[in-house]
Amino acid sequence: MMKKIFIWLLIIFYVSVSSPACIVSSKNDICLAGASNYRYWYGSAPTAAGMLLSWYDRKGYSNLMPDCEAETCTFDVTGAIVNNSIASSGHINDFYRAGYGHFKDDVFFPTHQPDCLADFMGTSQDWYGNVNGETKFFFFTDNSPTTPEKMLGLHWFRPFGDGMYGIGEYIKYRGYKTSALYNQLIYGYGGKSAGFTYEQYQAQIDSNCGVLIHLINEFTGFTQTVYGYGYNNLGDVLVYDTQGPYGQNPGFLKWGEYYFQGGQWLTQYGVTIVNLHPAPEPAPIVLMLTGFSFFVKIIKKKMKILKSDEEAAARQYFHRN
Repeated sequence: MMKKIFIWLLIIFYVSVSSPACIVSSKNDICLAGASNYRYWYGSAPTAAGMLLSWYDRKGYSNLMPDCEAETCTFDVTGAIVNNSIASSGHINDFYRAGYGHFKDDVFFPTHQPDCLADFMGTSQDWYGNVNGETKFFFFTDNSPTTPEKMLGLHWFRPFGDGMYGIGEYIKYRGYKTSALYNQLIYGYGGKSAGFTYEQYQAQIDSNCGVLIHLINEFTGFTQTVYGYGYNNLGDVLVYDTQGPYGQNPGFLKWGEYYFQGGQWLTQYGVTIVNLHPAPEPAPIVLMLTGFSFFVKIIKKKMKILKSDEEAAARQYFHRN
């Protein structure tokens, strides 16, 4: 029987404040040395993905964040170059024209080719039903991994509006490949004896791979994505939350429990895993898309054609604040 899936929309309010300099981890922490700590930039999900990929950028995957070696911190930095890889000026001008939380403000014909994480992840794009700042992530409700291949098995169009799938497409666009790419609810979520475990998270960090961690206020539907970059001997997950002093940043999360941010308690519910293949020799990237083909591609992604009653059982469930 076809597995049911649902989507969380990840959206976070950005508060423009000053933040202390990026904090060095304690000697008792087991973490990714030099992990990036970025201020919110047009969506928590692409910002967190930018933190994850920038670590790779400095470890031999130099085309992931082009134009410079990715900064390790963007708090109190004017004109951080890495921000263009998170959400470019073209993305902002085409899909974020009316400001945070607005909808149906996109240009009819995109004026730029996709060139940043927010483009590929569908963030803020009306085509996917996202208000400005939102990104969708799909999860199987049996708590098994949600891979692009499994999503395509449900519907050919379904992966295209998913943030995880978009990260994978951005990585391909930059000339690299993934060795693991999936969303998954955590163990025990929804009362299921299945899901991604704390031990798996530790194994990710021990293998020098960060993790995107998804949080939600289950009363309001408010959601947030943070970057998991380590853990300690007290059982804490170490995260950067994009929010500076209005978050915890660096924050500490007990696996599967609550995280306090922005005056509210958020519950961990899922993860996104993005691991890269060993970096190849640098090669020039030739972009074959045109503005027209980008438009046609988006139209195809937006189509909602259900081919059977079984597929209809896999309709989307939304959570918005």
